[in-house]
Amino acid sequence: MRTVSVPRIGGGTPIRYVFIDDAATLAWCANLASLELHSFLHSAPPIESPTPLVFDLDPGRGADIRHCMELARLLKRVLHEMKLQALAKGFRLQGDPGLCSAEHGGHNDATRSFARDVTAAIERKHPTLVVCEMSKPARAGRS
Repeated sequence: MRTVSVPRIGGGTPIRYVFIDDAATLAWCANLASLELHSFLHSAPPIESPTPLVFDLDPGRGADIRHCMELARLLKRVLHEMKLQALAKGFRLQGDPGLCSAEHGGHNDATRSFARDVTAAIERKHPTLVVCEMSKPARAGRS
């Protein structure tokens, strides 16, 4: 079974992750009851260049799935205007949908900056619906 070494954000010893690239490794993970597999946003290697661009639509207090879907439609329209295809990524147990664009191959810093700029532009037009602040207290009542 292959593993991939991924550096920690704050430094320190890198973490070795299982690299699931075949049926046997997937079966091994399932046998361990690894029911929730977290995928990275990059190929391994290189980890500096995310493959999809993902927007995590995390509802704040008072917001629900309808608010998330409204935001997803707005975001899809903005990305479409930028000639980026947007696809629903899925729903987590908490009901938070994600929306991602097709492969783009940008660097982590540029990708993060681009996603923040897009979100901030939507926030300016729809301040009662969305906030691009990541801290939970700042997102109260908005997605």
